[in-house]
Amino acid sequence: GTPFFDAVILFAANINYDSANDVVYLHNNPNVQALLDESEVYIQPLRKKGIKVYLGLLGNHDAAGLAQLSDWGAHEWAQEVAEACKTYKLDGVNLDDEYSGAPDTNNPWFTYQSAASGARLAYEIKMALKEKCYWPTEVSVFEWGALYDLPAVTTDDGVTHTQSEFIDFTMANYGSASYPYGDLDYSNCSGASIQLNYGYTLYDTTINNIKNNEYGWVMWFAFDPSGTGGIQNNRAHSMN
Repeated sequence: GTPFFDAVILFAANINYDSANDVVYLHNNPNVQALLDESEVYIQPLRKKGIKVYLGLLGNHDAAGLAQLSDWGAHEWAQEVAEACKTYKLDGVNLDDEYSGAPDTNNPWFTYQSAASGARLAYEIKMALKEKCYWPTEVSVFEWGALYDLPAVTTDDGVTHTQSEFIDFTMANYGSASYPYGDLDYSNCSGASIQLNYGYTLYDTTINNIKNNEYGWVMWFAFDPSGTGGIQNNRAHSMN
């Protein structure tokens, strides 16, 4: 009588850079925007069942990236991201550092790609979400690109913020498990990442490892049991 899934990630909105106007902005492709525009039809019924809905954030082949914004740039873009979560009544975001170009580090928006910059953006988004949304919100991380083993964040006031203050859970690439770092523990991690297009499944050894280490999550990629999607065997893999 309870949902099989605890959460859904809408994959994906993009971090984009408008070079003509020198601004980093949140971009939604038509499919993502359609879901957001019909939030009451597609998203809020899931949330009412207790399933959290997160907005995926992904690079988009330009200078903007999730792990290469300056401290100021991270703060600025985080405000727009949090405002979108407030507008469409979402439960938070998932960061996926892929498909970004090299930034101009002389531009105040950008810095060199690093785990520290990715951690700073996660922190800024977490703080902006707390400020703008009156419901609990979360920030999750796909361990890819520079978003591995994110460090603690020391803000301009000299206060150091540990990972558990701005990261709620992590997941690894297909077939792998994420691992706790900083003051995170296994409850913040995904014990498996199952790519259903490829027919991945859960084996007894993986299940036992998840249970024994008390992992908090299992990540399922490309779930589509409809049988009408572009990859027909997805239904069989999903049902298995």
